[in-house]
Amino acid sequence: MNIWQEITSIFESFNLSFGDTPIVTDQGSNMISAFNITQETRLPGMAHRSNITSKMVWSRVNAKNPIFAAFNLTIRELCKFVKQTNGIQEKLPKTLKGGCSTRPWRSYFNIHDSLNTSMEQLNIILRER
Repeated sequence: MNIWQEITSIFESFNLSFGDTPIVTDQGSNMISAFNITQETRLPGMAHRSNITSKMVWSRVNAKNPIFAAFNLTIRELCKFVKQTNGIQEKLPKTLKGGCSTRPWRSYFNIHDSLNTSMEQLNIILRER
């Protein structure tokens, strides 16, 4: 079965006709190509657009504001230290999060949120050391 037959089969299974069916997708080149074949109206998804907007804003503020950039670097370094030092992470009320390469802004938010939740306990642990 070729791509055209597969697309036709999908459309027919949902009783859709070609050319008048708006479809929400991401920006994947495979999605763009598939809907160019059928001339469907392809609308970018709101979640995808929101993610791109948030990522761009975070990156621009980080690039233009050295204090914000230093703050972010400090948080990343602190989280790295806690993760690499035995016995700290397990004592915190919320483990320090991070590492979401496809959604860096969400990763930053998770790091800040978990650090904010654990800051008091982390201060106690680090003072003892």
